[in-house]
Amino acid sequence: MDPIIKVGEPHPLFPAPLQPGAFWRWWGPGVDLVIAGHNSPQHVVDAFCADELLFALADEPPAIWLLFAFGALIPWHTIPFNIHRLPQRRRPDPVFFTKPGEVFRGYVHVLEAGTAVVRGIRVLTLTPEFSRKLAELIEAQHAAGWKGMQEYERGLAEVRQRLPTAEAMLGRAVCGMRSVSKGRR
Repeated sequence: MDPIIKVGEPHPLFPAPLQPGAFWRWWGPGVDLVIAGHNSPQHVVDAFCADELLFALADEPPAIWLLFAFGALIPWHTIPFNIHRLPQRRRPDPVFFTKPGEVFRGYVHVLEAGTAVVRGIRVLTLTPEFSRKLAELIEAQHAAGWKGMQEYERGLAEVRQRLPTAEAMLGRAVCGMRSVSKGRR
């Protein structure tokens, strides 16, 4: 059973303190985008929870890169992901995509870094095209194997040197999607 997550309470899955910044994680039938900051102004939290959300995926080994932007306030950012960094029991099985309309769910969690208190939550459904491409990339990443953490870090540094900004990586995106919120949660 999924844990109950409430705004104003510590997040049950992400113990404090958290490093400020963003990361994404796999949790089964979907992904979490976790954004942690210190004393973020309310209008910034509102932007994460209610503004237009843009997602894109870039396939730049050794990672799948999630690119995201929220309205005019939060510009493009990038976050790497590699399934080999997950414990075996948490690794996705993307092979279950057999019908064109199947999708992943997504959650955006905005947390206070020092306490892990939930400042805002946004729930969305990833488009069928985005979900399918994510599943394909994860399957290919799994098939490519793991060369160890040192090689992974070296590869990330190489990608960041070659594509130093989110905008540069956006030019390499293999798919994207847009989500408009129906309101703040």
